[in-house]
Parts: sequence; C-alpha cells; structure tokens
Amino acid sequence: MSEEEFTDLKRSEDLWINHCEDFLRRGFIPKRWNELPEYIKAERMKEYYIQLKRRIENERSN
Repeated sequence: MSEEEFTDLKRSEDLWINHCEDFLRRGFIPKRWNELPEYIKAERMKEYYIQLKRRIENERSN
C-alpha cells in the first residue's frame, strides 16, 4: 500500500468513526460491521467496532 493509499484509508476511517460517534450522541446506533463497505473493513475499524459494541452493550445494561 502506498503512502497516499494509506493516508486515504486513514482519512476514510477517521470520517467513519466521527460519523459513528455523531450517531451515538444523537441516540442512534451506527451500521453493523457486516453492513460496512468492504474498503473500510481494515484492522483499525475492526478494533473500533469491537469497542463500539462493548460500549453499546454497557449503555443498554445500565
């Protein structure tokens, strides 16, 4: 992966994470992992979605 591709991927991930966090602040749940576009399913996003799932489950149990 070239540096430009890496930068584009990181920017896409950052935008998606911000989008998800905005959804959560407004009381909505973002798309599930299996509904994400393939290009965004990188390791960093996988880790984010694991943490996101835990946060949502903790919120529901409180």
